[in-house]
Amino acid sequence: MINIDSQPKGNTGRPGRSSNLPRSVVLLHDDSLVMRGALQALESASQLFAVTGVRSAVEVNRLLANQPGRADILIVALPEGPDPAYLAQISVWARSMLVLAISRAADPHLVWALVDAGVHGHLDIDLEPEALFAALNMIARGRFLLSGSTRSELFRATSDTSERPAPPPVPAVLGELTEREGQVLGLVAEGWTHKEISSRLGLSKATVDTYVQRIRQKLGLRNKAELTRVALQYGITGNGAAD
Repeated sequence: MINIDSQPKGNTGRPGRSSNLPRSVVLLHDDSLVMRGALQALESASQLFAVTGVRSAVEVNRLLANQPGRADILIVALPEGPDPAYLAQISVWARSMLVLAISRAADPHLVWALVDAGVHGHLDIDLEPEALFAALNMIARGRFLLSGSTRSELFRATSDTSERPAPPPVPAVLGELTEREGQVLGLVAEGWTHKEISSRLGLSKATVDTYVQRIRQKLGLRNKAELTRVALQYGITGNGAAD
């Protein structure tokens, strides 16, 4: 699974001026010390970010209505146990911008709900500025992100069927994937690069690229974040099989 610990050694995660990182960021925060620190960190990097801090979903909607396209990315600080209506709102936001969710607890059920809502990543709330910058950089590149403890909790829940919520009905289109395509999809979701997949499966990187492109076309997916969500929802592993 993609995570912020996968950055190359020596890389603090702070994006450079030439980064493709979104410039316009909205931070929906709970006014906690941690989130105020995140806001200050983003504001201190004014050469990289145009940051707007808001305190409610209403403010986010008003901002987007008054200034369409204002936000490239939305960072959401989640309250404990967000209700279905709030998750539905997050789902709406995720259709028009990148959404990074931050919460205090890595509750597997919450993470599954966020995956279903279409978020592009989840971070533990105890974060350093460098980790936040690295996270933004990764999801801007179309990678689905789970921070360390969140990833561990989700994998534990995945192996324990009593902890894992029932996935939605499997779309018929998944049956169009070949066994090899299912295997490639699972490895992409687990965070393997195309080069690593080619070494593991004994294929050329160009062949892996073709497999990924074919999977995206068959499933109507736009990027690796969506590939990862599909694999998580239906239990597709690196072995190509659903749990």
